[in-house]
Amino acid sequence: VDLYVGSDDQVKVKREVARVKKKGGIIGDSSVTYHVTMELENFKQRPVTVSLKDQQPLPGNAEIKVAMEDAAPKPSETREYGTLVWKVELAPSEKKKVSYDLVIEYPKGRELTGLE
Repeated sequence: VDLYVGSDDQVKVKREVARVKKKGGIIGDSSVTYHVTMELENFKQRPVTVSLKDQQPLPGNAEIKVAMEDAAPKPSETREYGTLVWKVELAPSEKKKVSYDLVIEYPKGRELTGLE
């Protein structure tokens, strides 16, 4: 049974997203790639297991495709509706990174809104 009792100020999570590439399609589709990095740090004097969850954007149009690439480490679980879950073991005072690229493809001549 998972029981959520609030945030723990001795386990820090920092999430950063950076657009790394945009490709305009002359003949084919266009795409934009974002690099997502999440840094976890354990300030406790004992090891902890963190269940890290992240949400991929959900396209509101069937012509838009969202894909995850180059995940390090790979998610422990991919749930319905784009929820990604990692189980991360952190030793005392340990820091770890989780990262992946998010590639969004869309039809040429269209613009994406709501991402930035």
